[in-house]
Amino acid sequence: MCIVTAGDRHNRAFHFTPTGIGTVPTVDVAATCLRILECCPQVPFWPQLVKRSPLENMVIQVSEGLPLLEISPDQKSLVLSARDMEPELVSFYDRFLAEDAEAFAISREFAPGLFEMI
Repeated sequence: MCIVTAGDRHNRAFHFTPTGIGTVPTVDVAATCLRILECCPQVPFWPQLVKRSPLENMVIQVSEGLPLLEISPDQKSLVLSARDMEPELVSFYDRFLAEDAEAFAISREFAPGLFEMI
């Protein structure tokens, strides 16, 4: 059990450092990242610019490299692929068991904000 006294509360070094999560309503990757760094230099965040591309939708963005998933025709969600499951699953697990991290990396196409921030 932790007991916090009034004196303890005033001694803590908590300064409400800002961060952000998720979507920003812009399309210019470089300008957006510069603005984030200006506003939140201590703890910047990875911006998702969904107005720029549907590939930056949070769910679609992290699906890259996963088997049997396709972006829906309206480009707003994922759907299960009609392709033959076995070859895709074998290929996926071959890469996984080989510890091929590059096969599961998020690409610049799906996450330009992340690459720009780096």
